[in-house]
Amino acid sequence: MNFMKNWGSTILIGSMVFLQTSLLKHISIAGARPDVALVLLVFFANLEGRMKGQLLGFGSGIIEDFLSLSPLGFNALIKTILGFLYGITRGKIFVDPLFMPIILVGIASVAKILLSLILVALFAGPEMIPLTVGSRMWIEAGFNCLLAPFVFSILKIFKIYRPHQERF
Repeated sequence: MNFMKNWGSTILIGSMVFLQTSLLKHISIAGARPDVALVLLVFFANLEGRMKGQLLGFGSGIIEDFLSLSPLGFNALIKTILGFLYGITRGKIFVDPLFMPIILVGIASVAKILLSLILVALFAGPEMIPLTVGSRMWIEAGFNCLLAPFVFSILKIFKIYRPHQERF
C-alpha cells in the first residue's frame, strides 16, 4: 500500500506535467492553460508533508523545465519551494471539499507568480518582467482555482490518498 502511495503520486504528477506541456498546450484561453501539476503538488504536499512535497515539486519542476523553453531550474526551484511550504500544512488544516482547495491552490498560484517575478527580476532583469509575467498568469491562477475542487475530490475517492485517521 505504501509503495503504491509513494510511486502513484510520483507517476501521476510526472505524467500530468508531460500531458500539460504537450496536449494541454493546445487548450488555452488568451495563451493561458491550467497548471494541473501545481494543483496535484498542493494536494500531495498537504497530504504527505514537507519532504515528499519538496521531492515532488523538484521532480515536476525539472520535468517541466526540460519540456518547456524556461531556463533549467526555473520551475524546479519554484515548485520545490511551494512543495515545502504546502508540506508544512500537513495535518494542520482541514481540507473541505470545496473552499479549502480553492484557497490553497489560489495562494499557491499567486505565490508562483510572485516567485516568478523575483527570479525574472534577479536573473533576466526588470525589463523582462512584462514579457514573462502578465495577464496570462492571472488567467492560469483562475483556471487552477476552478480545477482544484474537482482534482481534490477525484483523488480523495482513492483510499490511499485519503488523510489517515489517527486512533486515540
